[in-house]
Amino acid sequence: MDLLIRHYQNKKSKVNNTTSICEIKLYQYDSLIHYIADFSFDYLRYGTKNILTVHHGFTINLKNGDINTYYQLSNYSVGDPVKNRGKNNVRKNNFDSLLNLINHGVYKGEKRRGFWGKKYDATINKITSILIDKIKPEILYISGDTKFYEQNYVVNPLFDLLVDFHLSKKKIKYHDGIYSTIQNEYPKQKWLKLNENKFLPAVLDSYGIKSKYLVAELNKNDNSDIDIKSLCYICKLFGEGYVDYLRQSKWVNIVKHKINFKKYYTLKNEKEKSCLIKVFNNWHSIENTSSIYRDDLIEKINKVLTVREFLESKGFNFKFNATDYESLEQLLNKFENIRNHFKKGYKVRYSFPEDFINEIESDIVVGEKTFKVRLLKTEEDFFMEGFEMKNCMSKQFNKGVVYMYISMRYNKIKINLEYKKGNLIMFFGKANTPVDGIFETAIKKLTEKMIRHSNISWKKEKYDYITK
Repeated sequence: MDLLIRHYQNKKSKVNNTTSICEIKLYQYDSLIHYIADFSFDYLRYGTKNILTVHHGFTINLKNGDINTYYQLSNYSVGDPVKNRGKNNVRKNNFDSLLNLINHGVYKGEKRRGFWGKKYDATINKITSILIDKIKPEILYISGDTKFYEQNYVVNPLFDLLVDFHLSKKKIKYHDGIYSTIQNEYPKQKWLKLNENKFLPAVLDSYGIKSKYLVAELNKNDNSDIDIKSLCYICKLFGEGYVDYLRQSKWVNIVKHKINFKKYYTLKNEKEKSCLIKVFNNWHSIENTSSIYRDDLIEKINKVLTVREFLESKGFNFKFNATDYESLEQLLNKFENIRNHFKKGYKVRYSFPEDFINEIESDIVVGEKTFKVRLLKTEEDFFMEGFEMKNCMSKQFNKGVVYMYISMRYNKIKINLEYKKGNLIMFFGKANTPVDGIFETAIKKLTEKMIRHSNISWKKEKYDYITK
């Protein structure tokens, strides 16, 4: 066994009297190259000394291209050995684990970049050079002969090198986005064999969504970070003939968000699929202009369909008729309210005297202008108001025990008002913007009404019971 390089450091902090230790070794035994990195850090927790140790390692088989990664973590408490914690992971040809190891167990050394200093960085550069010298000759294609990994890389020099080496040894045909795709996907031998060892078609085939259209789209450089599971999810939404629907949709950016759920849904008919296309295209036009739309659209769609499935199991029948992000949110809230109603068996509202409601909700006329007034009473009232006004009104329902919330509208302009014991506490326009001066007199008249009813009482009550 040949030891190719060894690096050891013991770094003490003058600030908190802690010690950080690292030891890195690279050695070779026949056709196997081993990288081992051990890091140890002590720290005080509640006055007790703790020692955190992290072990990283990978083994490269120069004959068959296999790459095994090892990770072990141990957290040892000197004062209480019972509290020792740890985990141990071993992976074979798992490139997500490999990238994590390279980032944290090689370049960063389990600390921030530069923590260990210039000697550590020089050692890592030397290790990189040794690995390139030993592995690059084994790369028979994938531009291995002409690629200068230290300067010309996609992810980082080591990751690119090892991906190229592995694919070359396995004789797997790569695509332009391979360095991103391989982190999350790796097709089984069965799918590679069915697809002439072509990586991307094999992955798509394993999900049941292989087509010339998708192979071409995912081969584009701009689409290298597409998440295949997300792509599969939207294909399943459209069902058979999904390619035709995708061609009508601006779907690429939508499937760059990772998903964790595994269950798929298929929309019921052409009308629902047409609505989904509109959701995709409308989202694409706004998602880069407002941070509110950075939420995962697919996750929102999945919530809608999951709740709809629950409601249909209870005998309800609802359509997917959203056409943009806002109507999708509105549809989700509608379904969730019905689900909550069903689960609780009732709805909740605030009950006010009828004569009070009639007086407060009567129109306020100022000259030729008429102002419409509505007292928010139910959970649905609060949600719809918050949704329309783009504010936090949807979360204020429980505060209705103490405060009264009122909506006032003139033509298409709308404001919200908050009262307590007849006194006006605050008022605001859409998205909490200042209120237009046109409302000034109407607000004064409404406040006069509220002051006359400063001693009014109301209660929270359950209604609309579901009887079984």
